[in-house]
Amino acid sequence: MSTWAGLILAAGKGTRMKSRTPKVLHTILGKPLVSYSIQTLTKLEIQDINIVVSPDNHDAIRKEIPGDISYIIQKEPKGTGDALISYLEQASKLPDNIIIQNGDMPLISENSINELIQTHNSQNNVITVLSLNGRPAQDYGRVIRDQTGSIIRIEEAVDSSIKPDEIGEINAGVYCINLTNIKPIIEALKQLDTTESYITSIVEIAYKQGDLAGTSELHSPLEIFGVNDRIQLSNATEILQEQIIINLMSLGVTIYNPDTVYIENTVCIGTDTTIHPNTILRGNTVIGENSTIGPNSNIINSEIGDNCEVSGSTLEDSIVGNNCTIGPYCHLREHTVLQDGVELGDHVEVKNSTLKKEVKAGHFCYLGDAVIGDSTNIGAGTITCNYDGESKHPTTIGANSFIGCDTMLIAPIEIGDNCLTGAGAVVTQNIPSGRRAIGIPAKISDIK
Repeated sequence: MSTWAGLILAAGKGTRMKSRTPKVLHTILGKPLVSYSIQTLTKLEIQDINIVVSPDNHDAIRKEIPGDISYIIQKEPKGTGDALISYLEQASKLPDNIIIQNGDMPLISENSINELIQTHNSQNNVITVLSLNGRPAQDYGRVIRDQTGSIIRIEEAVDSSIKPDEIGEINAGVYCINLTNIKPIIEALKQLDTTESYITSIVEIAYKQGDLAGTSELHSPLEIFGVNDRIQLSNATEILQEQIIINLMSLGVTIYNPDTVYIENTVCIGTDTTIHPNTILRGNTVIGENSTIGPNSNIINSEIGDNCEVSGSTLEDSIVGNNCTIGPYCHLREHTVLQDGVELGDHVEVKNSTLKKEVKAGHFCYLGDAVIGDSTNIGAGTITCNYDGESKHPTTIGANSFIGCDTMLIAPIEIGDNCLTGAGAVVTQNIPSGRRAIGIPAKISDIK
């Protein structure tokens, strides 16, 4: 079986982005541009992935992109042909075939590249080009064929006699190349009298040497879309966002006013859940069935169960069980867990805490570094005073307790089951189960 590698071209300066950040690290729906190419190759089970970088952007890209990636440094910007030559000179081991694509084309699909690979293998080509028919040439390379229909060369836009508005076959910028006998072609590529060399020149060299070159047709014109400036970055984001939303709605998710929501492609949403306007869903967020999210909610890397309502609130790195109600204006910060049936009203902030089943906090609370037992009620204005100026301290409250309005719980502190605090109490000592605390500082007594 032949071996394959992927080569992603990312050494360009991206000057039209007008940014200190390398172009391929600008994000679309939470992910760097180049990660879309990596993701596609990974889905096709191509494990040997290489990125061509420049000396200027090498460190930034290596720092940002995780995984087992090899980096090829193109010392000078001498074109895509030179990028390929740099790979051939620097790779520790060459595969039988390589697939080459640009790091700024996030819309190329797995299916299109898979068909390109299948065509390349079945025709035994030296090079196979992904092309698109029936489109204006614009600034894309033009595919030129002879009278028999064989591809003989690709003309770059600046060198072509074909006008930009003429309809024809254009080069999508993705290639499969057989490397087993590539040396004569590469030598011919090196000898071209040009300032820059292009991978597309391999087509004409192969044709003249009697080697096979072919094409695989791209079916959707959207896939050829590349990102060179901020406007195109926004346009590509809009296209991918629409694809995500259409897929979710086809799976049974209701999304009111899709133009106003932001949903990354790592988000999973269950059937019969409704997403209201101005909602942002990011990262590894999972939402169960028959829940209602928004309007004006921001959910980041969080899990939400079935039959929940989250209105006008922000959740970060949190876990929410089934049948919970949150908001409006709640903020669940990192490491928060709400078990089934928890109810949080407006302006409740929770951080690094576990609220067990059917806990209620009506409004205006801060609960940090706390564990709160089943069916306990937290009154308005309650604060777990967890920070003493140097360290954070825990608060533990048992089941079926009632914490009165404006209670200050000075951590570290433990409150038992079936306890009660009076309004405005400042609790500085542990409360045993079945007792009450009233006053400033609170005095502990029996519940009469």
